Amino acid sequence: MSLSFSKDKLASMEKEAKELLKKAKGLTAPSLLELRFKPDWESAAPLLDRAALLYKQCGNLVKAIECYERAAHAQERLQSPWHAAKHYEVIAELSRQRGGARGADIADDGDDDVTGEGAEEGGEGGGDGKGKKKKKGGGSSGAAAVAKAVGRAAVAARGDRGGGGGVVGGEGLCDTARYFKMAADQYLEAGKATAAGEVLARAARSLEESAPGDALRLHFDALDVYESGEREAYATDAFRAAAAFLVKQGRWEEAVGVLMRFGAVCEKVGIRHSQCKAYLGAVVVWLWAGDAERAWHTFQDAMAVEAFASSEEAFAADALFEAFRTADVATITAAVSSRSHFKQLDHQIARLATRLPAPHARLRRMARKLNRLMVDPDPEEEEDGEGGGEEELL
Repeated sequence: MSLSFSKDKLASMEKEAKELLKKAKGLTAPSLLELRFKPDWESAAPLLDRAALLYKQCGNLVKAIECYERAAHAQERLQSPWHAAKHYEVIAELSRQRGGARGADIADDGDDDVTGEGAEEGGEGGGDGKGKKKKKGGGSSGAAAVAKAVGRAAVAARGDRGGGGGVVGGEGLCDTARYFKMAADQYLEAGKATAAGEVLARAARSLEESAPGDALRLHFDALDVYESGEREAYATDAFRAAAAFLVKQGRWEEAVGVLMRFGAVCEKVGIRHSQCKAYLGAVVVWLWAGDAERAWHTFQDAMAVEAFASSEEAFAADALFEAFRTADVATITAAVSSRSHFKQLDHQIARLATRLPAPHARLRRMARKLNRLMVDPDPEEEEDGEGGGEEELL
């Protein structure tokens, strides 16, 4: 932004910003000479806002971040979490422009921090496996049971995350992610769960390339915030983005967990078409991963939901299982291409579906597994034929 100003103008703006910052620092410290016995956050806040804007316009992002942090802290002290959240969002964007380095140092122009304080951080289940489909009519409560059963495995897989429905701690995150989480904390403090979820989801998408580990945590935090705040109606894009990211990362178990959670959310808000697509997508992900047993069990869990059991997506999944039982690539390809439902899945999952079977898939092993699960429950069937060894995943 500094390119639009002359050198003299930039120098004048920086000088003004430095003076404003110095004055604001003085206002946040007691002074006997001025008969001020406690910090005057109300007077300091607009000065910090102005100083931050000037530094930002000058292109001095380090000092702009410092001023915005102080301004956010002032808003917290003034019991205005909404404005604090807005400041933390700006800080996160500025940090991203700087590269989002971990633990970036903030310059202070040699001035002492008289406040002595910085901005505070807020805080697989299986069916019975007999027959092609379970009985239809599991009732609307089936979706929640499905998500709970399948989601347990995904939660266990991401053991580095805390549970609960709020925003987990920001330890170990890059600066950009940490500031976005601080913004979400303040939105939650203001009672704005939707805004908190939106900022976390947006942050996750912006960090998928540069910091995939942080993006993963933010995706899950966004979903937790939407669900705990009962804002599921606004969470559909966040669920789709999280599932797509997990598929791109090859995290099959977590991707299936998110898709099953999404199905339960769709059941709650009445989006039946998206619900059926989510369950079909979960089946596709497991088949791409080469795990026929978990794909079948996921399908059986989904069949407990009446809306899915009577859907075209359920019949498409059943036809796909029948094709995999043949262990024939041409038959599997034909099963996918003959049904438009696979191409109508969300982009990343549709790509998997149209490329089935996966190059690494052990088709004969998968066919034997499905024959046992779908037709013959005799466990001795599994021991015949091809030798042992674990199925290989990507």
